[in-house]
Amino acid sequence: MCLAYIEVMRRYVIYHTVNGDYTLRGSMKEAKNIFSRKFVLCSKSFLVNLEYVEEINSNQITLRGRGNLATAKRRTNTATAPIYIGEFLST
Repeated sequence: MCLAYIEVMRRYVIYHTVNGDYTLRGSMKEAKNIFSRKFVLCSKSFLVNLEYVEEINSNQITLRGRGNLATAKRRTNTATAPIYIGEFLST
């Protein structure tokens, strides 16, 4: 999959891929429904593909191959993200 992460800004969803960024009208709820299996919500604005996670710190998720950082505002999600990644890697 070439979709690294999804970002929501107002009423637009930005799909960040290895081939570029694509902006469509939509909501985070719609994106979560479509990409629920391999993606983790790390804040209300970012849905991150677990295949691209390189490192998780207390407040940031570093994405491999994109050079971008997704700010994780909810500490509970970054604390539980390694569990999700472990489950993902074991499947």
